[in-house]
Amino acid sequence: MALRPSTWGLVDGASPGGHDRAAVRLRLDGVESWLDPTCPVCAPGELAPDLWGAQALADGIDRSPPPPAATIGGSLSEDGVLDLILNPPAALVLRLALLDSPPDERGARLPALMGLPGATLLEQEGLGSPGQPVRLRLRVDPEAGPLTWTAGQALGSAGLLRGPGGTWLPLLGEITLSRPMPGAADARSESVALPGLRWFGRVELEGPEAPRLVERLLLQESRLAPGQADRFAGDLDAAWARLTAAPPPPEPELP
Repeated sequence: MALRPSTWGLVDGASPGGHDRAAVRLRLDGVESWLDPTCPVCAPGELAPDLWGAQALADGIDRSPPPPAATIGGSLSEDGVLDLILNPPAALVLRLALLDSPPDERGARLPALMGLPGATLLEQEGLGSPGQPVRLRLRVDPEAGPLTWTAGQALGSAGLLRGPGGTWLPLLGEITLSRPMPGAADARSESVALPGLRWFGRVELEGPEAPRLVERLLLQESRLAPGQADRFAGDLDAAWARLTAAPPPPEPELP
C-alpha cells in the first residue's frame, strides 16, 4: 500500500499527495505483520521510523500502526566501561544511521552516533542481524555527563527526520543507565520535563552496588518544537550539576 511518511503531516484522505512510499501488510491466522521492501536493514515486522503512524492510501486502513517502543539500557563501570543493550526498534535506528558508512568504518563511527565521539568500541553483537537486539561495550570517560540524553540526542540527530510538519525523532521510548557514585553520602533526586521529554536522576544508597546514580530518559513525542532540544539540554545541565555536586563540608566544631 502507498504511505505518506509521518514526518510530512496529515492531508485530506482523498488526496494522494505525498504517498510516495510503500509497505506490505500481511495477515496470517488473524495476526497482522508489516514488511518494508525499501528498508535494507528492516526485518519482517519492522518499518523505517517515518512509516510508523503514516497515512495510508488503501482500502480499509487509513494509518499504519503507531511506532513500537524503543529501549536502551546499560551501566557504566568505575573504570569507564559502558555496556549497552538496544532493543530491536532502537537497534534499527542505529543500523539505519550506519548505512552510509563503509562496513569497515562502522565500528569507528559508532561511538559518535551514540554521542560519545571520544569513546572506543570494544565489542558489539547483533549489529548485522536485522530484527535482533544490539549489545555494545565501549570505553568512555567515566566522568561523562548524563549519558541517557547524550545517547538519545545523538541517535535522534543521526536519524532526524525533517518535513513540513517539523523536526521528528526516529525513536520513542526509554533510555536507562546507571553508574557508580563513589563518596555519595545522601540520597537525592532531580528531574527535567518539557513536552514529550522527561528525565529523572537519583542517587541510590541502598542495594548491592550502592551508592549508584541512576538516570532515566523518556522520549514520548516524535515532534520536537523549535529550540526544544537546546532548552532541555540547558535544564538538564543544571539538574545534573545539582545531582552530582559534592556534599558541603561539615560545619566546624565550636570550641
